[in-house]
Amino acid sequence: MSETKELILRLEAKKKEFQAELVSIQNDMTESAKVNKEALESKIKEMSADLMNAKEGFSEKVAKKINEWLK
Repeated sequence: MSETKELILRLEAKKKEFQAELVSIQNDMTESAKVNKEALESKIKEMSADLMNAKEGFSEKVAKKINEWLK
């Protein structure tokens, strides 16, 4: 598998984790849940942008370096 493909799969998996976490706290009205919700929404938005960048042209060298950081 190419480094870019591996990176895309990792990013998609992490985004799904964040989305599942967001769903689990969606109806919690406590202040800490509200802060968590905002942080997760921000991370999901950032992750979506990262996925677009990865799909549109990370070089294999850059993708490999990022994959190494994520391990």
